[in-house]
Amino acid sequence: MIAHLFGKVYLNFDINIRPAYNTLTLSKNHLVHDSFLHQHIGMGKDLGRYNTAAEVDWTRFFNSVPDTRTVIYADALNFPVVYFSFLRTLNPNITYDNVVKIIEIALKRAEFYLIDYDNFGGHMSPDQKSSMSKMLARTGTVDSVTGINTSMRSNYREAWALSSPWILSEPYLINNMGLEHLMARYWVDGSNLDVIKQRLEHFWWKSFIQWGEESMKNYSQRWMHQHPGATFDQFVSTVSADPRLSWMGDPNLSLEKSKSFVASHDWSTAQSIYQWLLSDQDNGLIIELHEQWSLVANRDWDAILDQNNPVNLIAIGTEATARMFVNTWLISYFAAQSREQLGAFIR
Repeated sequence: MIAHLFGKVYLNFDINIRPAYNTLTLSKNHLVHDSFLHQHIGMGKDLGRYNTAAEVDWTRFFNSVPDTRTVIYADALNFPVVYFSFLRTLNPNITYDNVVKIIEIALKRAEFYLIDYDNFGGHMSPDQKSSMSKMLARTGTVDSVTGINTSMRSNYREAWALSSPWILSEPYLINNMGLEHLMARYWVDGSNLDVIKQRLEHFWWKSFIQWGEESMKNYSQRWMHQHPGATFDQFVSTVSADPRLSWMGDPNLSLEKSKSFVASHDWSTAQSIYQWLLSDQDNGLIIELHEQWSLVANRDWDAILDQNNPVNLIAIGTEATARMFVNTWLISYFAAQSREQLGAFIR
Protein backbone atom coordinates (compact mmCIF):
# COMPACT_ATOMS: atom_id res chain seq x y z
CA MET A 1 0.00 0.00 0.00
CA ILE A 2 1.25 3.50 -0.79
CA ALA A 3 0.03 5.23 2.36
CA HIS A 4 -1.73 4.24 5.58
CA LEU A 5 -4.53 6.50 6.77
CA PHE A 6 -6.48 5.23 9.78
CA GLY A 7 -7.25 1.75 11.11
CA LYS A 8 -7.21 -0.67 8.22
CA VAL A 9 -7.71 2.00 5.55
CA TYR A 10 -4.96 2.55 2.98
CA LEU A 11 -4.47 4.90 0.04
CA ASN A 12 -3.32 3.67 -3.35
CA PHE A 13 -3.20 4.77 -6.99
CA ASP A 14 -6.21 4.07 -9.22
CA ILE A 15 -3.78 2.41 -11.65
CA ASN A 16 -3.24 -0.33 -9.06
CA ILE A 17 -6.88 -1.14 -8.46
CA ARG A 18 -7.38 -4.68 -7.16
CA PRO A 19 -10.90 -5.38 -5.94
CA ALA A 20 -9.74 -8.10 -3.56
CA TYR A 21 -10.26 -5.60 -0.72
CA ASN A 22 -13.04 -3.23 0.27
CA THR A 23 -12.66 -0.37 -2.18
CA LEU A 24 -13.51 3.31 -2.36
CA THR A 25 -12.72 4.76 -5.79
CA LEU A 26 -11.94 8.45 -6.31
CA SER A 27 -11.16 8.79 -9.97
CA LYS A 28 -12.35 10.42 -13.15
CA ASN A 29 -10.86 7.47 -15.00
CA HIS A 30 -14.09 5.63 -15.76
CA LEU A 31 -12.19 2.67 -17.14
CA VAL A 32 -11.22 2.07 -13.52
CA HIS A 33 -14.82 2.37 -12.36
CA ASP A 34 -16.24 0.08 -15.01
CA SER A 35 -13.57 -2.60 -15.20
CA PHE A 36 -14.80 -6.17 -15.45
CA LEU A 37 -12.68 -7.11 -12.43
CA HIS A 38 -14.16 -4.38 -10.29
CA GLN A 39 -17.74 -5.20 -11.21
CA HIS A 40 -17.70 -8.98 -11.25
CA ILE A 41 -14.68 -10.42 -9.45
CA GLY A 42 -14.33 -8.10 -6.47
CA MET A 43 -14.06 -9.96 -3.18
CA GLY A 44 -14.43 -6.94 -0.91
CA LYS A 45 -17.23 -4.43 -0.53
CA ASP A 46 -17.59 -1.60 -3.02
CA LEU A 47 -17.89 1.47 -0.77
CA GLY A 48 -18.57 3.91 -3.57
CA ARG A 49 -17.17 5.44 -6.74
CA TYR A 50 -16.75 9.20 -6.95
CA ASN A 51 -15.09 11.71 -9.22
CA THR A 52 -13.74 13.84 -6.38
CA ALA A 53 -12.82 13.50 -2.71
CA ALA A 54 -15.23 16.35 -1.88
CA GLU A 55 -18.18 14.07 -2.65
CA VAL A 56 -17.37 11.74 0.26
CA ASP A 57 -18.70 12.15 3.81
CA TRP A 58 -15.34 11.37 5.42
CA THR A 59 -16.54 11.45 9.03
CA ARG A 60 -19.21 8.88 8.25
CA PHE A 61 -16.81 6.85 6.11
CA PHE A 62 -14.11 6.43 8.76
CA ASN A 63 -16.59 5.78 11.57
CA SER A 64 -18.45 3.08 9.61
CA VAL A 65 -15.77 1.47 7.43
CA PRO A 66 -15.59 -2.37 7.77
CA ASP A 67 -12.93 -3.77 10.10
CA THR A 68 -11.14 -5.44 7.19
CA ARG A 69 -8.59 -4.04 4.79
CA THR A 70 -10.02 -1.15 2.82
CA VAL A 71 -8.21 0.64 0.00
CA ILE A 72 -9.00 4.07 -1.41
CA TYR A 73 -7.92 4.09 -5.05
CA ALA A 74 -7.36 7.65 -6.23
CA ASP A 75 -6.23 9.42 -9.38
CA ALA A 76 -3.39 11.93 -9.72
CA LEU A 77 -5.41 14.78 -8.17
CA ASN A 78 -7.55 12.97 -5.62
CA PHE A 79 -4.56 11.12 -4.15
CA PRO A 80 -2.81 14.27 -2.86
CA VAL A 81 -6.17 15.80 -1.85
CA VAL A 82 -6.88 12.80 0.38
CA TYR A 83 -3.34 12.60 1.76
CA PHE A 84 -3.16 16.33 2.48
CA SER A 85 -6.55 16.12 4.22
CA PHE A 86 -5.25 13.23 6.31
CA LEU A 87 -2.17 15.22 7.37
CA ARG A 88 -4.32 18.27 8.16
CA THR A 89 -6.55 16.08 10.31
CA LEU A 90 -3.54 15.01 12.37
CA ASN A 91 -2.24 18.58 12.50
CA PRO A 92 -4.63 21.37 11.44
CA ASN A 93 -1.73 23.83 11.61
CA ILE A 94 0.57 21.97 9.24
CA THR A 95 1.95 24.07 6.39
CA TYR A 96 1.93 23.38 2.68
CA ASP A 97 5.71 22.96 2.65
CA ASN A 98 5.52 20.31 5.37
CA VAL A 99 2.75 18.26 3.77
CA VAL A 100 4.83 18.21 0.59
CA LYS A 101 7.87 16.96 2.52
CA ILE A 102 5.86 14.07 3.97
CA ILE A 103 4.06 13.05 0.79
CA GLU A 104 7.38 13.07 -1.04
CA ILE A 105 8.68 10.31 1.27
CA ALA A 106 5.64 8.19 0.43
CA LEU A 107 6.03 8.79 -3.32
CA LYS A 108 9.79 8.20 -3.37
CA ARG A 109 9.16 4.86 -1.64
CA ALA A 110 6.50 4.07 -4.25
CA GLU A 111 8.90 4.96 -7.08
CA PHE A 112 11.53 2.64 -5.68
CA TYR A 113 9.23 -0.35 -5.24
CA LEU A 114 7.02 0.08 -8.30
CA ILE A 115 9.31 1.64 -10.89
CA ASP A 116 12.95 1.02 -9.98
CA TYR A 117 12.79 -2.34 -8.21
CA ASP A 118 11.33 -4.95 -10.56
CA ASN A 119 10.92 -7.58 -7.86
CA PHE A 120 7.97 -5.55 -6.55
CA GLY A 121 6.74 -3.74 -9.65
CA GLY A 122 7.25 -6.65 -12.01
CA HIS A 123 3.59 -7.67 -11.81
CA MET A 124 2.53 -4.51 -13.68
CA SER A 125 1.84 -4.52 -17.40
CA PRO A 126 3.87 -2.19 -19.65
CA ASP A 127 0.84 0.13 -19.89
CA GLN A 128 0.44 0.20 -16.10
CA LYS A 129 4.11 0.94 -15.61
CA SER A 130 3.98 3.72 -18.19
CA SER A 131 0.94 5.26 -16.48
CA MET A 132 2.65 4.93 -13.10
CA SER A 133 5.75 6.68 -14.39
CA LYS A 134 3.63 9.55 -15.69
CA MET A 135 1.79 9.83 -12.38
CA LEU A 136 5.06 9.99 -10.43
CA ALA A 137 6.87 12.27 -12.88
CA ARG A 138 7.97 15.74 -11.80
CA THR A 139 5.94 17.37 -14.59
CA GLY A 140 3.11 16.19 -16.78
CA THR A 141 0.42 17.18 -19.22
CA VAL A 142 -3.31 17.69 -18.80
CA ASP A 143 -5.30 14.61 -19.78
CA SER A 144 -7.81 15.50 -22.51
CA VAL A 145 -10.49 13.19 -21.05
CA THR A 146 -10.28 13.82 -17.30
CA GLY A 147 -8.87 17.35 -17.35
CA ILE A 148 -6.36 16.33 -14.66
CA ASN A 149 -2.61 16.74 -14.93
CA THR A 150 -1.08 13.29 -15.33
CA SER A 151 1.69 14.19 -12.84
CA MET A 152 0.60 13.99 -9.22
CA ARG A 153 3.39 16.35 -8.22
CA SER A 154 2.08 18.99 -10.62
CA ASN A 155 -1.24 18.84 -8.77
CA TYR A 156 0.08 19.66 -5.28
CA ARG A 157 -1.02 23.31 -5.22
CA GLU A 158 -4.52 22.51 -6.44
CA ALA A 159 -4.76 19.55 -4.05
CA TRP A 160 -3.74 21.75 -1.12
CA ALA A 161 -6.50 24.22 -1.97
CA LEU A 162 -9.05 21.39 -2.20
CA SER A 163 -7.97 19.62 1.00
CA SER A 164 -9.37 20.20 4.50
CA PRO A 165 -9.23 18.41 7.88
CA TRP A 166 -11.68 15.60 8.49
CA ILE A 167 -13.85 15.81 11.60
CA LEU A 168 -12.70 12.86 13.72
CA SER A 169 -12.42 12.61 17.50
CA GLU A 170 -9.03 12.62 19.24
CA PRO A 171 -9.63 9.12 20.72
CA TYR A 172 -10.35 7.87 17.20
CA LEU A 173 -7.12 9.43 15.91
CA ILE A 174 -4.97 7.89 18.65
CA ASN A 175 -6.50 4.42 18.38
CA ASN A 176 -6.35 4.32 14.58
CA MET A 177 -3.24 6.37 13.75
CA GLY A 178 -0.38 4.60 12.00
CA LEU A 179 2.81 3.67 13.80
CA GLU A 180 4.77 6.29 11.84
CA HIS A 181 2.85 9.26 13.23
CA LEU A 182 2.49 7.72 16.68
CA MET A 183 6.28 7.50 16.84
CA ALA A 184 6.67 11.10 15.69
CA ARG A 185 4.38 12.26 18.49
CA TYR A 186 6.22 10.09 21.00
CA TRP A 187 9.57 11.56 19.98
CA VAL A 188 8.14 15.06 20.46
CA ASP A 189 6.51 14.68 23.88
CA GLY A 190 6.53 11.04 25.00
CA SER A 191 2.80 10.57 24.36
CA ASN A 192 0.85 7.38 23.66
CA LEU A 193 3.55 4.97 24.80
CA ASP A 194 1.05 2.23 25.72
CA VAL A 195 -0.60 2.45 22.29
CA ILE A 196 2.79 2.23 20.58
CA LYS A 197 3.80 -0.83 22.58
CA GLN A 198 0.50 -2.52 21.79
CA ARG A 199 0.84 -1.73 18.09
CA LEU A 200 4.41 -3.00 17.92
CA GLU A 201 3.61 -6.21 19.74
CA HIS A 202 0.79 -6.82 17.28
CA PHE A 203 3.27 -6.66 14.39
CA TRP A 204 5.94 -8.66 16.23
CA TRP A 205 3.53 -11.45 17.15
CA LYS A 206 2.71 -11.96 13.49
CA SER A 207 6.40 -12.28 12.62
CA PHE A 208 7.05 -14.77 15.42
CA ILE A 209 3.94 -16.76 14.50
CA GLN A 210 4.98 -16.92 10.85
CA TRP A 211 8.49 -18.06 11.77
CA GLY A 212 7.09 -20.48 14.33
CA GLU A 213 4.73 -22.07 11.83
CA GLU A 214 7.50 -22.45 9.27
CA SER A 215 9.86 -23.88 11.88
CA MET A 216 7.22 -26.30 13.15
CA LYS A 217 6.64 -27.69 9.65
CA ASN A 218 10.36 -28.05 9.10
CA TYR A 219 10.99 -29.70 12.45
CA SER A 220 7.97 -32.04 12.19
CA GLN A 221 9.31 -33.43 8.90
CA ARG A 222 12.72 -34.05 10.44
CA TRP A 223 11.19 -35.57 13.57
CA MET A 224 8.99 -37.99 11.64
CA HIS A 225 11.95 -38.99 9.48
CA GLN A 226 13.85 -39.77 12.69
CA HIS A 227 10.85 -41.77 14.02
CA PRO A 228 9.77 -44.11 11.20
CA GLY A 229 6.12 -45.09 11.44
CA ALA A 230 5.22 -42.21 13.74
CA THR A 231 2.18 -40.06 12.96
CA PHE A 232 1.82 -36.31 12.98
CA ASP A 233 -0.48 -36.61 16.00
CA GLN A 234 2.35 -38.32 17.86
CA PHE A 235 4.65 -35.46 16.95
CA VAL A 236 2.10 -32.95 18.28
CA SER A 237 1.75 -34.93 21.49
CA THR A 238 5.53 -35.01 21.96
CA VAL A 239 6.13 -31.29 21.44
CA SER A 240 3.07 -30.34 23.49
CA ALA A 241 4.63 -32.09 26.48
CA ASP A 242 7.90 -30.16 26.08
CA PRO A 243 7.77 -26.74 27.80
CA ARG A 244 10.21 -25.35 25.23
CA LEU A 245 8.16 -26.51 22.25
CA SER A 246 4.55 -26.66 23.43
CA TRP A 247 3.72 -23.75 21.09
CA MET A 248 4.34 -26.09 18.15
CA GLY A 249 1.38 -28.21 19.23
CA ASP A 250 -1.08 -25.31 19.19
CA PRO A 251 -3.48 -25.77 16.23
CA ASN A 252 -3.78 -21.97 16.03
CA LEU A 253 -0.12 -21.55 15.08
CA SER A 254 -0.76 -19.78 11.78
CA LEU A 255 -1.18 -16.23 10.53
CA GLU A 256 -4.82 -16.92 9.69
CA LYS A 257 -5.52 -17.85 13.31
CA SER A 258 -3.06 -15.42 14.90
CA LYS A 259 -5.70 -13.71 17.05
CA SER A 260 -6.63 -17.00 18.66
CA PHE A 261 -2.98 -17.96 19.13
CA VAL A 262 -2.09 -14.66 20.81
CA ALA A 263 -5.18 -14.82 23.01
CA SER A 264 -4.01 -18.09 24.59
CA HIS A 265 -0.32 -17.17 25.04
CA ASP A 266 1.72 -14.48 26.77
CA TRP A 267 4.98 -12.90 25.60
CA SER A 268 7.02 -15.78 27.00
CA THR A 269 5.76 -17.85 24.05
CA ALA A 270 7.19 -15.32 21.58
CA GLN A 271 10.48 -15.57 23.47
CA SER A 272 10.33 -19.38 23.31
CA ILE A 273 9.82 -19.26 19.54
CA TYR A 274 12.78 -16.91 19.20
CA GLN A 275 15.02 -19.08 21.38
CA TRP A 276 14.09 -22.13 19.31
CA LEU A 277 14.93 -20.29 16.10
CA LEU A 278 18.35 -19.46 17.50
CA SER A 279 19.04 -23.00 18.74
CA ASP A 280 17.72 -24.97 15.75
CA GLN A 281 20.39 -24.38 13.13
CA ASP A 282 18.60 -26.58 10.60
CA ASN A 283 15.41 -24.52 10.43
CA GLY A 284 16.43 -22.78 7.19
CA LEU A 285 15.95 -19.31 8.72
CA ILE A 286 18.68 -16.74 9.33
CA ILE A 287 17.01 -14.77 12.08
CA GLU A 288 20.08 -15.16 14.26
CA LEU A 289 21.88 -12.75 11.93
CA HIS A 290 19.38 -9.97 12.70
CA GLU A 291 20.50 -8.74 16.09
CA GLN A 292 17.58 -6.31 16.36
CA TRP A 293 15.24 -9.22 17.04
CA SER A 294 17.09 -10.01 20.26
CA LEU A 295 16.01 -6.58 21.53
CA VAL A 296 12.48 -7.27 20.36
CA ALA A 297 12.30 -10.65 22.09
CA ASN A 298 13.48 -9.03 25.31
CA ARG A 299 11.23 -5.99 24.79
CA ASP A 300 14.09 -3.59 25.41
CA TRP A 301 11.92 -0.53 24.97
CA ASP A 302 14.65 2.04 25.54
CA ALA A 303 16.68 0.65 22.65
CA ILE A 304 13.71 -0.06 20.38
CA LEU A 305 12.21 3.43 20.68
CA ASP A 306 15.52 5.31 20.54
CA GLN A 307 15.13 8.11 17.99
CA ASN A 308 18.90 8.19 17.49
CA ASN A 309 18.97 4.57 16.32
CA PRO A 310 15.67 3.75 14.56
CA VAL A 311 17.02 0.56 12.95
CA ASN A 312 15.78 -1.45 15.94
CA LEU A 313 12.28 -0.09 15.42
CA ILE A 314 12.11 -0.46 11.67
CA ALA A 315 13.19 -4.10 11.80
CA ILE A 316 9.48 -4.93 11.55
CA GLY A 317 9.45 -3.50 8.04
CA THR A 318 11.95 -6.11 6.87
CA GLU A 319 9.42 -8.90 7.45
CA ALA A 320 6.65 -9.89 5.06
CA THR A 321 4.01 -9.70 7.80
CA ALA A 322 4.44 -5.92 8.11
CA ARG A 323 6.31 -4.76 5.00
CA MET A 324 3.22 -3.52 3.17
CA PHE A 325 1.67 -1.82 6.17
CA VAL A 326 4.53 0.04 7.88
CA ASN A 327 6.32 2.84 6.04
CA THR A 328 9.81 2.44 7.45
CA TRP A 329 11.05 5.17 5.11
CA LEU A 330 8.75 7.64 6.86
CA ILE A 331 9.78 6.40 10.31
CA SER A 332 13.44 6.90 9.34
CA TYR A 333 12.68 10.37 8.01
CA PHE A 334 10.87 11.37 11.20
CA ALA A 335 13.71 9.94 13.32
CA ALA A 336 16.18 12.23 11.54
CA GLN A 337 14.25 15.40 12.39
CA SER A 338 14.68 17.74 15.33
CA ARG A 339 11.97 17.87 17.98
CA GLU A 340 10.97 21.30 16.66
CA GLN A 341 10.55 20.04 13.09
CA LEU A 342 8.65 16.94 14.23
CA GLY A 343 6.30 19.17 16.17
CA ALA A 344 5.63 21.18 13.02
CA PHE A 345 4.75 17.93 11.25
CA ILE A 346 2.39 16.40 13.78
CA ARG A 347 1.11 19.05 16.25
